[in-house]
Amino acid sequence: MREFEIRISPPIPHLDRNVVDVDLSCLDYAEIAANVTRRYNVAYIVNGRVIEYRPTDITTVLNDLHNELELIEGRLSHDMTLCGYAVLEMVIEQSYADIYEAISPPVGERPEPLAARINLPLLETEFRNSLSAVWSFLGAFRHQKSV
Repeated sequence: MREFEIRISPPIPHLDRNVVDVDLSCLDYAEIAANVTRRYNVAYIVNGRVIEYRPTDITTVLNDLHNELELIEGRLSHDMTLCGYAVLEMVIEQSYADIYEAISPPVGERPEPLAARINLPLLETEFRNSLSAVWSFLGAFRHQKSV
């Protein structure tokens, strides 16, 4: 069992594994909304425990994954969100992260993490792979930015 993984259902084909830069300003959100009507469910699986919120549109999936990756790369502790709602808490120290349930414990107390000392490069890879799948899937809806 892996410490952390991301599952998107229905599965999104990973068309381009060489995505290095995601520029959300290149997307035609109106065209995506008109043409990609299927709802997708994202689940964070932490030591076998499935954490999910509800199915949503593909652009929300893209934005959630992109935001999480930016926060992890910036080494910022944060509430992990799905559809804008906090579902987990990630506490980052140096090159590791602890993941907790998104609850408010009594002041001065912290419950045991769902996953402890997860290597940040592992988390970055997991988010980058999922983000790349969504980004490549939406390739037909990207436009070139004018300079």
